[in-house]
Order: sequence, then C-alpha cells, then structure tokens
Amino acid sequence: LCSQYFLYCYLFQNKSDIRSRNRGAAQPSVKVGDLLDMDINIPVLNLINKFTEIVNPNFQLIETLGIQNQKLKAAREILLPRLMNRTIEV
Repeated sequence: LCSQYFLYCYLFQNKSDIRSRNRGAAQPSVKVGDLLDMDINIPVLNLINKFTEIVNPNFQLIETLGIQNQKLKAAREILLPRLMNRTIEV
C-alpha cells in the first residue's frame, strides 16, 4: 500500500505523462484504465511512512489555510455590501 500523499505527489510530478494520455478533442480526458496501465514505482513501506511523516504537516496546513480562506470570503460577502451602503463605517 502507499499513502494518499505519496500517490498525490507522484501523480502531480508526472502530470505531463498523464496529460499525454488525453483522448478526445472537445473534452480531453484520461480514462481510469489509462492510469491503471501506468507503471508506478512504489518505494518500500518504511520509506513511504517517512515521506508521509514529513509531508503530512504541509498538507494539514494547506487544508487549514483553505478553510480560513473560505471563512474570509464569507466575511467579505457579508461586510462588502454593508461598507458600500455605508451601513457600517471603517
């Protein structure tokens, strides 16, 4: 088995190879079978575990920042009309 972080990073690193498997002109897509045909070099389990330990805090930070960004957008949507209508002042 391999971690979701390793698989994500591997696929991200090899996105040009994946894109080269695109089919269709109007809506290019990659079929699941095409991904299953890819050769993926999976390291030994202890190396994957060490990799996951290292990158896990970064992915957690990305998730946290994404949530904070959504909250800031919601606050902006509430405050901006009030500022424009001068319901509240700065």
